[in-house]
Amino acid sequence: MNHLITLCEFFYYVHHIPTYIFERNKPVFCLPDQPDFCRPMMDLKILEKQEKDFLCYITPENSFIGYIRMEDKKLQILLGPVSTIPYTDKQLLLMFHRNFILQEYHEACKEFYLRIPLLTNIEFVDILLLFHYMVTNQKFTRDDFFEYQDKHIPDTAGRIYQRNYSDYPEDEEFSKQPNLVAQLIEQGDVKGLIHFFRSPLSAVPPVEFGENPLQYRKNLCYYAIAIFAEAAKRGGIPVLESMKILASYYHKINMAKTVEDVDITTTKAAIFFAQKIADLSIPNNTKPELLDCIRFIRKNIYNHINVSDVADYAGYSRTHITRLFKQELGFGPGSFILRIRLEEAKNLLKYTDKSISEISSSLCFANQSHFHRFFKKQFQLTPMQYRSQCKAEK
Repeated sequence: MNHLITLCEFFYYVHHIPTYIFERNKPVFCLPDQPDFCRPMMDLKILEKQEKDFLCYITPENSFIGYIRMEDKKLQILLGPVSTIPYTDKQLLLMFHRNFILQEYHEACKEFYLRIPLLTNIEFVDILLLFHYMVTNQKFTRDDFFEYQDKHIPDTAGRIYQRNYSDYPEDEEFSKQPNLVAQLIEQGDVKGLIHFFRSPLSAVPPVEFGENPLQYRKNLCYYAIAIFAEAAKRGGIPVLESMKILASYYHKINMAKTVEDVDITTTKAAIFFAQKIADLSIPNNTKPELLDCIRFIRKNIYNHINVSDVADYAGYSRTHITRLFKQELGFGPGSFILRIRLEEAKNLLKYTDKSISEISSSLCFANQSHFHRFFKKQFQLTPMQYRSQCKAEK
């Protein structure tokens, strides 16, 4: 037990995901320190009834909870809950009611939940797989894990959207890439996606297994859309915007009444992500070396990077990179970095409650005054005026 607790402590201090150990349903360890009413006891009651010893559970609020049962089912470990975007007041209220949390404790619980880091489904599953290996020494790949969760489903989500298309030798164009949908999204190739979804290659086996085929399909498509969101981030969509889109489609799938509705929503999600990338202000004939630089910048907007870092990443001199940007886009890489940071600042101001100071610091501005000046110059509004405008439009 001491070794397990030490592993959980290290895990928490690295990932900051709430971590719990239960022995015969009694709590014996948790990080961070928290009131008893914040512990996911209702989720534990649901999970302990499952046959599987290793699960990623999606709560009614669309949060993720990892579950591991070990040592002859005496010990249970819970990781989470983790959300894709900050909880709304409506989600928090649902969570409070579901867990029978009294009104007087709502504010304390809200503060606790809003401190939990935001992760996509895939990011959380990858962390869960690593933790499972640490405590059990059993290795699972993503596909292994999802197949293990729903062994009666003929295809995991990964296989549906990352399929080896050798069954269709007549269409060699689609047999070259096992991760075709994600690749098309990353490239912003809307026409290619539409062509794909109209072809036999996109056919998903009908779900005729289990007592609840609709829920099986929903779980499968939750994972698929997380793959799409990861591809969109690689293609240049800012992290927060990608998470916002992901949460929106999670909600639509959750509300779907039929398997057909779930499949249509998943297809629309892929096309929507691809269209967002296609709409980025990057010319279609952009040189590959410039496109690599742009993607590097978009992925690192929360890190301290400058033109020299971009040049080092691309393997060219600073002078060459500066000339490349100016020739292709009309402005230098320094200006591009600033523009990307300011666009992400708009997302943070609109979709989060982070303070102006927090946003300025997280996006690596020298200080709040610099952030204020650059934002107003770019958008003709101060950050606070922009936030107020967004609230008024809701």
